[in-house]
Amino acid sequence: MAYTINWNFMSGYGANAVELPAAGSRRLSERAIFVFDPGFESFCDRHAKQIAAYKDDPNLFGYFSDNEMPFKFKSLDNFLALPEKDAGRQAAEKWLKEQGITREQITDQHREVFRALVGEKYFSIISKAIKKYDPTTCTLAPALQ
Repeated sequence: MAYTINWNFMSGYGANAVELPAAGSRRLSERAIFVFDPGFESFCDRHAKQIAAYKDDPNLFGYFSDNEMPFKFKSLDNFLALPEKDAGRQAAEKWLKEQGITREQITDQHREVFRALVGEKYFSIISKAIKKYDPTTCTLAPALQ
């Protein structure tokens, strides 16, 4: 029988990252995922090592990286609401500066572009980690909220 495995990269990082503020798991509920945190990519690589044990299973259809990821329309606003020293907020502020806009000038189009940036960063990190340990896999996208 074919099956898939959910690896929960994002919630695993939030639960285990010592460099995060005490409210790490709460941060996910605030709809600002950890893709910009300096330790996220290395965590994903370490976490994905477990995948090697499944890579040759003929019944394995693929992997879910996470479930119900908060790729919300207001992601930019959510990142900007994080504490000042948070890597996610700093990334959002840097992005605004690179776009040449202020918070007051943010439009719905900016929100869409930033949400796409967050999604692209997330999927590139997760896919790279999974494919490193199972290069022939079918990686399934997480369910979106």
